[in-house]
Amino acid sequence: MKNFNLIFLFLLISLKEIFSQVFPTDNRFWEQWYLYHQGVPQNQRADIRAPEAWSITKGNSSIKIAIIESNTSSNTDGGEPNATHPDLLGRITTHNTSSISEHATGVAGLIVANPNNGGIVGINWYSPLNSYSFTDISDNLDDRIIQAKNDGNKVISLSHGSDEFLEEPYGALFSIYNSNITFIKSMGNNLGSGISHPANHPGIIAVGSSTKSNTRSNFSNYGNHIKFLAPGGEGYGYPNNLNILTTSSTDYFYNSGTSYSAPLVAGSVGLLLALRNDLSNDDIENLLILSCDKLPEMGANNWTDRHGYGRINVKKALDFLQTPFQLIHFSSTGGIVYSTSDLYQLTIFSGESGLGTGVYWVKRYELRKTINFPTSYDHFVWGRGSETNGWSLAQPNHGMKFCEILNYNSNSVTLRTYVYEIWNTSSYFGFYPASPQNVTFSFTVLGKPLVAPVIANITQNPVPIYKGTGGYVYANLSQGNGTINYNWFSTNQPSYVSINPNGSS
Repeated sequence: MKNFNLIFLFLLISLKEIFSQVFPTDNRFWEQWYLYHQGVPQNQRADIRAPEAWSITKGNSSIKIAIIESNTSSNTDGGEPNATHPDLLGRITTHNTSSISEHATGVAGLIVANPNNGGIVGINWYSPLNSYSFTDISDNLDDRIIQAKNDGNKVISLSHGSDEFLEEPYGALFSIYNSNITFIKSMGNNLGSGISHPANHPGIIAVGSSTKSNTRSNFSNYGNHIKFLAPGGEGYGYPNNLNILTTSSTDYFYNSGTSYSAPLVAGSVGLLLALRNDLSNDDIENLLILSCDKLPEMGANNWTDRHGYGRINVKKALDFLQTPFQLIHFSSTGGIVYSTSDLYQLTIFSGESGLGTGVYWVKRYELRKTINFPTSYDHFVWGRGSETNGWSLAQPNHGMKFCEILNYNSNSVTLRTYVYEIWNTSSYFGFYPASPQNVTFSFTVLGKPLVAPVIANITQNPVPIYKGTGGYVYANLSQGNGTINYNWFSTNQPSYVSINPNGSS
């Protein structure tokens, strides 16, 4: 009977898991292990939990996603996706038309392959996809980035890689962050610590690759800039079923690389925005980080330069946006000057700063502010830099917005940003981007409301308490956490009895 009860409990759990998932009818979905890794225990699955995520949201047609591909003679990752592929019909708008590319078509399929039509399925069922291509990283990559911003895309995925560090695209990337757009970049496939630019740029989410065997892909680059992993396969020379099945220019194919990890994250971000469209890019990054599954090889580490924070789990990320969790946006204006710099020279580029390109004399002010907030929930806290009007310490040249959490506890947070007083040889321009008293700090609190304790029972010592003696009566609390406020009172109290309440919470 005991074994029967265990079997019955297991069946109940299994049925609950099945009914909390959505499975498309596409006949090759079962080969998409990166979306649903069937036949293994929950704690050994190597997928991003797509069927569970789809039970919450499948996307929203108002959330536009962009991919940017190179089309250079030295890079085979270029061109445009085949928008006439049966699995991509009606989902893609191409720009800067060039030759159709296997790579671009594969990237597109992972995000928006149409559900329930006989092929594969993308992670995002409804978002439209805009595709852009560029011919020169030092010339028009920045044009494509700004074009994607101006076209209203909320998510941008770039799977191109370059060892070049060039200034030109970087102003565009600051503009993307400041515009509250989520930019995702593949880490690259150079088997080492080389940087696939612009993966290490501030404000970018850099994504490495994981395998079906629940490990980091050996080809995946690593470094201090990595945020997390998403499935990208085992690599060349391995059996097809260990790599990523997606759309090709004419049919379907298996491939591998961080180029396929990045679009899986981009499509997942579209799901988060479909559920709550007021999320900032900092909200999205932190939600994905907090919900990562740790790979066994990470041991007790929360983060490593190989894995970042682990592999994304879209279902967990979406759970943070549902009851009992609450994600609350806070803002506060005015900062206290904590320190100032000496006068020094700084080259400022035109654009977000509102100043013309040139060399200026500046004085930097570090601003801090401690803000109290309710203690009614167990929480995480992070800054929303893109919605703060202070600038970065490390990247003021392009006016990168910035808000840093210095510390927080159960009822307060201390934030930091910077403003700059600016001159040139002939004029005084004042404070940029705002004066200390007009700086607005923005931050987010994520947590679950605390359940207040209840009075479980009343006891006393001794029992009974005789006339002429003393004793104690206790209110014993149970369940919940936090504090409960209550007051002692008595009825029919004899004149010779004195009561001294001691404690109300």
